[in-house]
Amino acid sequence: MYLRGSIVTAMRAVMVKVPRIFRDLIRLTVATRLQIDIVAESDCGPGWMPELRIIRPDLVFLGLPRATDERIIRQILTLLPAAKVVVLANDGTCMNGYDLQVFRTSLSEASPEAISNYLKESIPNDATIQ
Repeated sequence: MYLRGSIVTAMRAVMVKVPRIFRDLIRLTVATRLQIDIVAESDCGPGWMPELRIIRPDLVFLGLPRATDERIIRQILTLLPAAKVVVLANDGTCMNGYDLQVFRTSLSEASPEAISNYLKESIPNDATIQ
């Protein structure tokens, strides 16, 4: 990952494993329209993850194979809870946005079964309940 030297007056963004054609589109359309400063880019493997903590971007553009699970997205949002993650399928067929949001669910008058169901919802899909 390499950093671009610039004074930041806009949202800070990084692009990780984003195909070149999508990088160009992001720069020409989204970045100029929304004042996004692309501060770092990476085409490499998992070595870029610790650098996110140092760079602290507001936005992460991430290129992934279409069938990728969401564990990597969870890892990014754990490191950067205020960031937004935009995932672009490498084949260009899909683009999704992810961010953390706080929701409140009142459990004061809920039944034990309703509380249990609420708690089960927080278990990731790739985990199993014994």
